[in-house]
Amino acid sequence: MLPTDHHEMTASNKRRWFEKKVSPVVDKIVGTSSAPPAPDMNVMIQHKGTLYHVAISAENAGKTIQLKLNGDIIQINVPAQKENVQEEMEDDVQKYSTSIVRVAIDFMVFCEVIKAGDINMISILMKRFIPLFIGLSS
Repeated sequence: MLPTDHHEMTASNKRRWFEKKVSPVVDKIVGTSSAPPAPDMNVMIQHKGTLYHVAISAENAGKTIQLKLNGDIIQINVPAQKENVQEEMEDDVQKYSTSIVRVAIDFMVFCEVIKAGDINMISILMKRFIPLFIGLSS
């Protein structure tokens, strides 16, 4: 399960190894989907002292459209959307799933280290579990 040279690996190599092993598992558990269709654009328009929030469909990108606000017809130029640009979003499900898998792998490594009798690694892994024990005890 663990690479034979895990004692000599640097922290960045351990992280890369961990991500390479965990990402496929988390992707299979959580599931990944293809890129969503282009989202509607949210536009803020100020008209006669009032600020309006208008959702404009993606198919109108790069065109001039007419909107009716309070009985007045307004023409606006909708900017063209850039191809394949997605906003960077926090993926809480991915973070949560990865943290669960990380704790599970730490626990499995801890069991293997106890079987091997490596006192130094036991103390290091015990320190990793201290925040978990504190969090579960409160």
